[in-house]
Amino acid sequence: MNFYIFDSASDAKSAYRKTAKWFSDIEEEGTDYRKGWLGGVCDAEVEEYVYITGNMIIIVEMQVVSCWADDYIYADEPYVEPDLTYYEWSPEFRQEIIDLMRQTF
Repeated sequence: MNFYIFDSASDAKSAYRKTAKWFSDIEEEGTDYRKGWLGGVCDAEVEEYVYITGNMIIIVEMQVVSCWADDYIYADEPYVEPDLTYYEWSPEFRQEIIDLMRQTF
């Protein structure tokens, strides 16, 4: 989690409004949060949760999916399924983190 403390709640709201531009796909959004996939990220997919409370914005990187293992298919070679091994938080664990953060702050 990254915590950003502003001089006032209005400064935090102004900064929070600008975070919408960061996303290529916003999956969920409310008056004090948004969750989705960041735009402009090379070789990966990054899901972030942005939460505003008072004069503070909290940003949580929920999961990162590497795209380095994506294979190219060449016409003269047989296709072999790549061994993609990556780790991500389960949806339940991600929700527990969000719930804990919202209860705490």
